[in-house]
Amino acid sequence: MFFSFRANNGQYVSAVYGGATIIANANHPPFFSETFEIMTANGTPLSDGSTICLRSCNLHYVSAERQGNDPLVGDRTECREWEQFTVSVLSHAAVAYGQQIALTAVNGKYVRAVGGGGGQLIADQVAPPAPPAPSETFNLVRPFPSCSSPRWSMVRSMSS
Repeated sequence: MFFSFRANNGQYVSAVYGGATIIANANHPPFFSETFEIMTANGTPLSDGSTICLRSCNLHYVSAERQGNDPLVGDRTECREWEQFTVSVLSHAAVAYGQQIALTAVNGKYVRAVGGGGGQLIADQVAPPAPPAPSETFNLVRPFPSCSSPRWSMVRSMSS
């Protein structure tokens, strides 16, 4: 499933500089750089508590660098331990567009948008059982277009 993530300040999470940086500073409607595919790590259906990998439209995975001590990056070619996150739906409903979620990295800490948005993402905040702070929550938004669209396939083939 393809999603865009809107930070607490209303800005979208974006994979910029070829995925070298994951930031929450896009003020425009979500486009390719703001679109991520959520894939369950073990192939099970996506639900509250699922272990997931996030893949950007550049086909690279988001990673919590240096055990979550450095900002997230989106330049990994495989989904390994540090590219896995646990998704928590705050309403405990199904993972769907419009839901507010929190992500926990493999280090057991929440991913947050520095400053509530406008900066990088980092996995350095106390996680469960503590409830997530506003800077540690994201709204799931339907991207337009998604990475699977014919238009994106054409753009990718032209750039390779």
